Amino acid sequence: MTDAKKPMAEANRISSMLNAVLGADRFPVKVDELALEYSRQCFADSPIDTIRGEDLDGFDGLLKANKARSKWLVLYNSATPSEGRKRFTIAHEFGHYILHRHQQDLFECGDDDIETGDNNERDIEAEADLFASTLLMPLDDFRRQVDGQPISFDLLGHCATAMGYR
Repeated sequence: MTDAKKPMAEANRISSMLNAVLGADRFPVKVDELALEYSRQCFADSPIDTIRGEDLDGFDGLLKANKARSKWLVLYNSATPSEGRKRFTIAHEFGHYILHRHQQDLFECGDDDIETGDNNERDIEAEADLFASTLLMPLDDFRRQVDGQPISFDLLGHCATAMGYR
């Protein structure tokens, strides 16, 4: 068994690559395109093959492997009115793909999935959330946007808008 991947480290590694290829003005992250291309380039034997929105009753997103585990599907709830929330859900499912796909072949994620393990196991939902938030709003870019300004709701709103959260 391989060592567990660290959510922030994985997201920061991908962010560093995006910074090198696209530069600092690369926001908001086109997470659907990123997940498809990154998985094809790095995991050609088992990439994310499809990302699509559907009206999902009872959950926000899903990551599922085919029977051969040679392709993965990401679904997100298209009924969600917030484009930022849809992007976060795709990033969350991409996080499961990067961090947890060797543990199981189906992830169904909704508001009730606050904790998936007991006190002795890692909480994979929290890890996928941490990966998603770090990928979509990396700390280095947040620092660049704040740049010594006093923290206020207006400043945080500006950062959220720049990152595509609203």
